[in-house]
Parts: sequence; structure tokens; C-alpha cells
Amino acid sequence: FRDLEDMGSDFVGDYSIKFQNCHQVTQWTGSERNAQQNNNDADNDDDNDDDNDNDNEDDASDDASDDGQSKIRQKRLVRFRLCPASSCVDNSDTGCSSKFGDYLVDISTFMYYYLSAQAESNQDIANYCSDQCDDGDDAIDDNSGSSGCYTSCYSDQGGVTFEYGAATSDDDGALDLDPVNYATCTEFDSYYLGPHCADDGGKIHLGIFSDDECTSFSACGESCFYKSYGFNLPYSSSSSTSMVSSNCLSCADGTFRDGKEDYDESTEPKQECQKMYASSGKCESRMYIDYPNESACTYIEGLKYLGNDGVINSGSGKKNKEVGVVIGLMLFSSVLLVVYVYFLQQKFERAKFHLGNGSNAALG
Repeated sequence: FRDLEDMGSDFVGDYSIKFQNCHQVTQWTGSERNAQQNNNDADNDDDNDDDNDNDNEDDASDDASDDGQSKIRQKRLVRFRLCPASSCVDNSDTGCSSKFGDYLVDISTFMYYYLSAQAESNQDIANYCSDQCDDGDDAIDDNSGSSGCYTSCYSDQGGVTFEYGAATSDDDGALDLDPVNYATCTEFDSYYLGPHCADDGGKIHLGIFSDDECTSFSACGESCFYKSYGFNLPYSSSSSTSMVSSNCLSCADGTFRDGKEDYDESTEPKQECQKMYASSGKCESRMYIDYPNESACTYIEGLKYLGNDGVINSGSGKKNKEVGVVIGLMLFSSVLLVVYVYFLQQKFERAKFHLGNGSNAALG
């Protein structure tokens, strides 16, 4: 593989993205940190008034909402892996076991770039299969139930069929539920649609929220969506389908090959993969590169101890169980020791009693 230092993020064209899991993390936002941030922003404003206008507006909005008070916030994070494209395995939970990098990014950034890259790959695969199958004439299944050429090709080459729901027509045209359009929190009718982590962290679902940051689920929920539009919300928590495929997503740009073994060092990367890589925390300890970035390794490792409440526990469940066993054995040993001491004490008292009676009998 190519030298990361020389190529920036171009090396990702040799890799595939494999989703690992999704976490909801509880973060503490303190007033002291806000004050320090305000001081830094003020210094930046003096030097870069024109360049930071938009940032200042965002900071002012955040300060107004915080009102100088400490608060707890929930943040959704996605961990993904970059596996060598030639060895990434679709039906493996981890995708690969060597020469990989692990990364962490907020859910909105991940979903936007991931779904955009997936849509691009779908188009590349569709074009390839169309050429291979005479413009897709065999796409419809035959009467025997076996898949036609196009359908088989699209599936075999990793194509993903997005769920759009049962789109209905009205005066404004067809209802657009392309998941790419809702990769980030987006207004929809009187609600907001956006991605969120499944309870077990293994999937990402589309949810209905009442706020423009998609942090508070709508009290009405999926039932109101069904009543309003006559079909179930695609990728919802009641569905078994995740917005993220279990397949490996190639980061090679515009170059589709028959099979996954034909990769070379001239592969150009998808821009979406480069932007996702640039936005993520990195742990590249197991990557075969000259200058691995390990700045996020500790944080990513800590997510293994994350509880369902979003708070990082002091240790893993396995370690806690081992400690509990040791403590239990110590308590049991202590009880046995107390019983044994009591037994010896009673035995000693009986011996003294018999010895005293024997002495009195001899004197009499």
C-alpha cells in the first residue's frame, strides 16, 4: 500500500468501509469550558473578522441556548473500519482482521458521506451489470423463480437497494423518501427525520423527532407517520432493516471491476471516503503504513465499556464479573474462618471444663 504521509487521504481508494457499531454517548458541557471557548472565539474574531462570521453566529446561538449553565448532552457516534478492499468480507462482523484502521465520527457526518458513496457505488454497479446483461433485459425473475442476469449481477457485486417506502402521489407529486436526503436531521412536514442508533448499536434506523437536532423523539412516532401517509416509515426501529448495509463499501472512485481481487495502486478514492476520513477520529495501529495516526485509539477502546445509558463504565463486564467472584470467595473464606475459630474456642472451653472436674476429683 501507498505511503500515507505522501498521499494525504488518497490511500483510502485501496480500502473499503465496514460499519462496526453505533454509540450514544453522554457528554458534559460545563460553563467553564464554554467561557474558555468564548475567549478563544473572541481572539479569533480580532484576527479573522470576515472569515469567522458564520462561526460567530453559531457560537452566539450555542451561548444563548446554554445561558452559561452546565448541561448534559447526548451525542451519537459511529465506529467504522477501513479494510483492504481485496480482503474485506461482507458476511463478517468486523470485515477484516489485519491491516485495518478503526475510526470514529458523528452519525450525521457518517451517514451523509456513507449513503452518498453507496448511491455512487450503486450507480457504478448498475451500469456495469447493465452492460454485462444486455441493458438489463434479464432483470425480471423468470417463472422458475431463479434470478435473472441483472438481478444476480447487482446482488453479487454488492449493490444495495434503498428502501423508499410506498411513495404516494398528491398535488405536489410523489413523496420523496430517498434515504440520502435524510442522512442528516431534516425537516419533514411538521416533524424532523434523521438517523439514530439501534438499542444494541448494531444498526442505524431512521426516526421521527420533534426538534431540529433530532435529539427528542416525537411522542406520536411511527404510528402518526403511518396514519398520515398510509405506509410504514422505511428503516424505522420497528423494521429489521438498517440504513447501513452489512456489505463492504468500496472507496474506489468510478472504477468498477468484476470481482474484488483486482485492485492496484492507481485506484482513485471517492471524495466521500476522503471527507469521512478527514472528519473522523483515527486509530491506525494495525495499518501497514509509515505514519499511523493513533490519536483516537484510547477513546475508541473506551467505547467497549460504554453502557446502555451512554456513560462509560470503569471496566468491562468480564472484569467486573471476575472481581465479583474474587470478592465472593474472600467473603466465603472469611465466614469459614470465623466458624473454625468458634469451633476451636468451644473445644478449648470443653477441655478446660473436663480438666477442672478431673482436678477436683483428685483432691477430694
